[in-house]
Amino acid sequence: MSRRDLELLSARLVVGSVTTDALPETAAQALAAGLDSPSLRILAASSPRLEPDVLRDFKKALHELGIPFPSAAQAGLLLAREIAERILTGSIRPYEGAKAIWQIHNSQPKLKSLIPFIGVASEWEDHPEARADCEQEILEICRGFVIIDPYDLQTSAE
Repeated sequence: MSRRDLELLSARLVVGSVTTDALPETAAQALAAGLDSPSLRILAASSPRLEPDVLRDFKKALHELGIPFPSAAQAGLLLAREIAERILTGSIRPYEGAKAIWQIHNSQPKLKSLIPFIGVASEWEDHPEARADCEQEILEICRGFVIIDPYDLQTSAE
């Protein structure tokens, strides 16, 4: 469990793809991995059933660790960046990743920086003869996208 894992978990919480039930176990894993804060210790000992307290303690632990809790837009960008990184490492195929980023855009349409993924994924679907070129273009888009700071919304959302 790393700081990056906590950042991505917070993004997944914001978009609703995970629930607070996992937070106490995650806090215990973070402590075992060497991350430490007073609220992280409290969270690790918490019951997952106390949702408001668990979420409050998680946010406080993030703050103590210097990890911002993302807005909905920032969460979308964090998750899209993770997908783009996975595309670049080859752990997800370019079209599949672009399609997943398209889904993020569907829930966060203000994220203009995701539009290039949609365009190329659409081209991939519409022009089977150009799929190899589309996949190369997706890789190029990813290379530029992963350097965007998800917390700099003026760069990312406009």
